[in-house]
Amino acid sequence: HDDDYDNDDEDDNNTLQDLAGARRTMWNFTLMSILFSANHGCVVSCLGLASARLGSTGAWQSGILYIFYTSSALLGATYIVKQTGSRNALFLGMLMYCFYVACFWVATLFPNDKEHEAQRVSAAYIGAAIGGIGAGF
Repeated sequence: HDDDYDNDDEDDNNTLQDLAGARRTMWNFTLMSILFSANHGCVVSCLGLASARLGSTGAWQSGILYIFYTSSALLGATYIVKQTGSRNALFLGMLMYCFYVACFWVATLFPNDKEHEAQRVSAAYIGAAIGGIGAGF
């Protein structure tokens, strides 16, 4: 009868480990969902504000972001995911999206005049290109 008792303890221990693993997986999924949603919300907000805040530069910025997004999704995403793994590719893409948001913010800091146009356009376009590549991952 001792063998039955040992098997019951082992089954209970495995059940507790499975439960702990399930909770950890659910926590990781929930955290990733919240962070991804916040990241995507920031990007979509910048896209919505681009033309209003930056004028034609903002319209071009949005176009550049989508061109690089489409290109990286079609030409490079599979390679990046295979090389880095899905979690790291997602993290890298979100980091690159953050760079787009930061560059949008920097572009809005410059006054809308001819004297600062080169800095404003450079920040907007570089951020859009890098953010677009990250969006494709």
